[in-house]
Amino acid sequence: MKLFLKAAAFAAAAAMTISFASCGGKGSSSETPTGNELVSDIGDDVNVNSEDMPYGANLYQINADNEGVPVTTEVDSRYFSTEEAKLICNYFWSICSKDGALFESVSYKPYLDRQLEDGEYGSAQEYMEEYYSHYYIVIGDDYDFSYIYAVDCKKEDSGYNFSKYDSLLKEVAPDAEVTSKKVVPVYLNYELKNGQGGGEVIPRETYDFPQGAELGDSDYIWICIYEIDGKSYIIS
Repeated sequence: MKLFLKAAAFAAAAAMTISFASCGGKGSSSETPTGNELVSDIGDDVNVNSEDMPYGANLYQINADNEGVPVTTEVDSRYFSTEEAKLICNYFWSICSKDGALFESVSYKPYLDRQLEDGEYGSAQEYMEEYYSHYYIVIGDDYDFSYIYAVDCKKEDSGYNFSKYDSLLKEVAPDAEVTSKKVVPVYLNYELKNGQGGGEVIPRETYDFPQGAELGDSDYIWICIYEIDGKSYIIS
């Protein structure tokens, strides 16, 4: 069993804290969207700070029609750019489609190379083949992700300890300039490939989804986004 993700996650568990500040302060919610939240009763002539807008006022979706992405992804514009929304979307799609090339496209190459080396993977494709099984164990059948929802994030001042990622990045790319970093809680829905239903991925409080367990909140899938040398990547 390849243990890179498990070992890295457990090594940081003691350094985590459970209390966090939001990327943008107040306004986050754990509600699952219904598709109706974008309607507001605020008049057109009223100026309201984005932080004081009603829930859902800053949500937007990217999908196959407007951005050509493989699965509908909804984010909060206060915390994520369209490029970051695509990054989140493509990261998860690379897992359910077992697409090593797509995973490489959202990953920082020096960091990914070390992941593959430490995990004894011959390629990103092999890594995706195995990582698919982490979700298979929880879901119980073959699946595709059908909806991705990310409306909050935690930055460096939140109490989240990024040191395990920082240390490895410093080792593999000492001259890399990290301009921002955040950890992102994601709701993730799936459909079974056999057409027999679907639902929300409910992480187990185990190494299958280590960050949620470490953070004391396993209701989400947690990923990190690092901006390195002016470009954003998923670091996991």
